[in-house]
Amino acid sequence: MLGHYLRLYFRQISRQKVFQSIGVVGLAIGVGAVIIITAWIRFETSYDSFHANSDRLYRIYNVQEYPTGNLDVAVTPFPLGPALEREFAEVEATARIWYGPGVVLSRGADLAFESSLVYADSTFFDLFSFTLVSGDSANALDRKNSAVISSDLAKRFFHEEDPVGKTLKVNSVDQVLITGVLRPVPGNSHLRMSMVVSMPTVSEGWSAQRRESWGSNGYSTYVLLQKGADFAGFAERLETSLTKFRGRESTTRLYAQLVTDIHLGPTLVADNSSTSDPRRLGVFAAVALLVLLIACINYVNLATARAGLRFREFGVRACLGAAVTQIRRQIIAEALAASGIAVMLALVLVEISFPYLRNILSPELTRDSLRDILLLAFLPIVWLTTGLAAGVYPAISLIQDSPSRMLKDRSLQGNRLRRALVVLQFAASVVLIVLTVVILRQQNFMLSSSLAANAEELLVIPMRGEEARAHRKLLREQLLQINGVTTISAVTQLPHQIVWSSTYNWEGQTPGEEVLFNTDPVDENFLETFNLPLVSGRNFRQGESGVCMINESALKQIGWTDAVGKMMFLNDSVPAEIVGVIGDFHFNSMRESIAPLVLYPDSSSYSNLVLRIATDDLQTLMSSIEQVATKVLPNTPYRSFFMNQAFDRLYSSEIRMQQTISFFAALAVILACLGLFGLATFSIERRTKEVGVRKVLGATVTSIISLHLRQYLLWLLAANLIAWPIAYLIAKKWLDGFAYSTDLPWWIFALAAATTLTLALSTVVIQTVRAASANPVKSLRYE
Repeated sequence: MLGHYLRLYFRQISRQKVFQSIGVVGLAIGVGAVIIITAWIRFETSYDSFHANSDRLYRIYNVQEYPTGNLDVAVTPFPLGPALEREFAEVEATARIWYGPGVVLSRGADLAFESSLVYADSTFFDLFSFTLVSGDSANALDRKNSAVISSDLAKRFFHEEDPVGKTLKVNSVDQVLITGVLRPVPGNSHLRMSMVVSMPTVSEGWSAQRRESWGSNGYSTYVLLQKGADFAGFAERLETSLTKFRGRESTTRLYAQLVTDIHLGPTLVADNSSTSDPRRLGVFAAVALLVLLIACINYVNLATARAGLRFREFGVRACLGAAVTQIRRQIIAEALAASGIAVMLALVLVEISFPYLRNILSPELTRDSLRDILLLAFLPIVWLTTGLAAGVYPAISLIQDSPSRMLKDRSLQGNRLRRALVVLQFAASVVLIVLTVVILRQQNFMLSSSLAANAEELLVIPMRGEEARAHRKLLREQLLQINGVTTISAVTQLPHQIVWSSTYNWEGQTPGEEVLFNTDPVDENFLETFNLPLVSGRNFRQGESGVCMINESALKQIGWTDAVGKMMFLNDSVPAEIVGVIGDFHFNSMRESIAPLVLYPDSSSYSNLVLRIATDDLQTLMSSIEQVATKVLPNTPYRSFFMNQAFDRLYSSEIRMQQTISFFAALAVILACLGLFGLATFSIERRTKEVGVRKVLGATVTSIISLHLRQYLLWLLAANLIAWPIAYLIAKKWLDGFAYSTDLPWWIFALAAATTLTLALSTVVIQTVRAASANPVKSLRYE
């Protein structure tokens, strides 16, 4: 029986190629959207689950309480890890990670700049299940000046040799012993690194004050709890433990975050890990389901419309003894066959489009994600659900119990449902178009903030290694002589992502009540280079020390009206006179409010030169800059990038979201128009004789087109009226997730309406013009 149904279905395909193709291809696109989004969601929710102890591995973060609100910070004081091991019996082991500045690696004449490195405690590989190709992870980081490198770095410097036991020079001065080669880090890891260096390599060069300070944050602390440990009890004691460690009351609270929750967890200040907005999962899942819904609606509409032409076939079969249930089974079997073909075609479409979709969803997504066992098990469910959704309604609503009714009734049935489904299709398309425009506007708003507005005029040259630090002033002087370089500033952290923070108090404040402010060492050219306003006071002077500038948020936090001339104290002891107040600017993502910031000069800390350039011949200018840099720093690999690239990375999540929504919104509109094309074609075919009569009676082509367009125009207007409030609520809720966001002007909704009206009505007009322009004699002979 099943084979018989399939033969009938393929016979229908040969007779109705256009309509069947629209239905099946539409289903394939919808199913493909669900497959790729499901694979991506599985990937996003699997972050760090590959660690053997992921169920009891936590990262410690702190929440700093201020009168104006709390600040959630991913990094903690350096001595926290050992203190937790001493004071908490629940803690089995801890590991600290410090994301140090990039370094220049060399072996002989072979040089390379490496920015993706971390310094870690010897327990790093005890907590994290990163494996080594060679070397012993148990003692790889036990000694000072030992390091584990990635397979790529091993090939870069050692080619086919085993690098274990060999050395690399760091910044042309220090040497590290290679103790292991790291297997490629899984794409679903929140930690990304090409090199892990033992913590004593760097920490033994720090002052005792820095190693023992509870006032400076900058280190990621991870704890592995004992098996069966009472997490609730641990978390309760952990929250206020800083008061005990510091020996005085602290308003900073500590919390533990399961390592598998980091990627989709809340946004934290100074978080160097790979994170993502969890709202994207729900949004993308809803978008994929909308595309599938539109595809199913297309199939149902076309199936119910074309079934009217098969009433006589069904009636004859019923008269010859076929049960109504058999006929209904046939229609459902045809829908399941179409769904099966669609699923297979969807797999082909996903495979072909995967490189593009991976780029807009997540570059870490691999083809292995498409072969996930749960995803493969999900495909039969998609097949059944889609097939039944597309076949059950036509089978039940169109097939009557009486054969005589099926033989007589050749009119279009289900018109009301088809109209409702078309309205639903275009309502979904309008919602997606509105969201696309809103996300694009927010993206442009973020990229036009005070710093990002002219970021393409700011060129960054990282200053890494002893040679770069020793010749920084000489390099700056020679670069300023190049025509097109207007100003140059030396900074430590780039001012789009300032993550350092230190505790401060100020004159008149109660002792011991210091607060944590973000901080960045910059030179006297910082304000001019970045076009930042000085609200009051003065700028730094060349060679000056013991001074600082604060932003307006810091001034508000302190509660002063005039700060110039007053004193601040770093970590309770280091004094600095406030010489100026600068205007607030976004030095982190616009998802967060502007936090208090302290700037101070410290020439020993500068690790970047930022050049403001102005030229009509960018290629020549870039070549001149590179020539000067390589001449002054012959043993340092030249590297540069524009600040707009840094902002693109900062807002990569929003950029990818906009690209993804745009892609699926375009698919949704195309599918909706294809469905409308099929319905319009069928409707005009059924009214061919009517069109001929009207033309014989003097009707013009324009009047016939107007007659056909009227009903579709009403459907589309209804779709927009339904979609607008839904789109507004979704867009408003999404924008509320940003501390600073764009508005929702009326023209966005008008644009979505105009887009759908233009595309949909153009689709109908094409078919109507063809029928209205035909010879009326042929039209009267139709049927």
